[in-house]
Amino acid sequence: MSVELPPEGLSDGVVTVRSWTDDDVEAMTVALGDPDISLWIPVIPYPYSDDDARTFIDLARREAKEGRMAAGAIVDSDDGRLLGGSGLSRISLGNRSAEVGYWVAAAERGRGVATRTTSLLVEWGFDSLGLERIALLADVANVASRRVAHKLGFFEEGVLRAHLNTRRGRRDSVAYARLRSERGRATARTGLPARINMVTLGVRDPARMRAFFAALGWPEWAATEDGFTGYDTGGAILALLPVVVLAEDSRAPGEPGEWSGVTLAINVADPALVDEAIEAARAAGAEIVREPGDAQSGGRSGYFGDPEGNRFEVAWAPGTSIDERGGLVLPRGGDA
Repeated sequence: MSVELPPEGLSDGVVTVRSWTDDDVEAMTVALGDPDISLWIPVIPYPYSDDDARTFIDLARREAKEGRMAAGAIVDSDDGRLLGGSGLSRISLGNRSAEVGYWVAAAERGRGVATRTTSLLVEWGFDSLGLERIALLADVANVASRRVAHKLGFFEEGVLRAHLNTRRGRRDSVAYARLRSERGRATARTGLPARINMVTLGVRDPARMRAFFAALGWPEWAATEDGFTGYDTGGAILALLPVVVLAEDSRAPGEPGEWSGVTLAINVADPALVDEAIEAARAAGAEIVREPGDAQSGGRSGYFGDPEGNRFEVAWAPGTSIDERGGLVLPRGGDA
């Protein structure tokens, strides 16, 4: 059974996904001359040539007729210029499954092209091909791609270790999937979760405070060179941090002695969700006191203030995960 895209393509009025044609070779070669694309998608050659484009277009036609791949050009619905490429690959009509992928030209990023295109392909796969499951894979550090997955309601299923061989060496991939039965849940996992995963106390005498909790018999879960000490309490994590460090990190109002010295943290499952949660807080009227950014530890976090100036951190930490109740699952013997 052929899985060719409809002759008119798939469109939402802003972007259109249509079959590749020989006329796309030049624009495709220019767009894929961007080295960043092949860093995230190592199957794409670099440097990229006209011959590479022609070879892929021929492959896409054959694979579509054989029922294994439906790949197409993403074009602007108004002027027809090439925006990127996308498609369903690894199609198994017997198993009713496929994998969705995409790339977007550098000049066209930041306006939702990948999200719009992926939505069109996923819905077409469910409706026209009868698929029950569509997977999506993204490099663990590809925040933009992982954001697409979350916006469209893909469920994060785990990390494939050393999954792809790239110019930067072997890389981990995060595995996502959407099921036909989950249609309509695209916004279920976005926004700011209603939970508190960590309470951090700004302390003025860290050694004395650590001695106090040692006397209580509370085992330390983690301790770092900047003065952070964490205790796994069986619920929210209790953390200690020198008050001057915490005040600077959270952009606390006033001097260290003029505020509560406490911050509340909401942990999320991956770095893309930090940005989404901060945007949800902004939309609700919060003051964003520190925009989302990458941390030296490899994590990602941002801070917002509520109407009375209390500080909330939204954070993702490598090696941690979130359980089905929203609790923070800690790596044993790892860093916070």
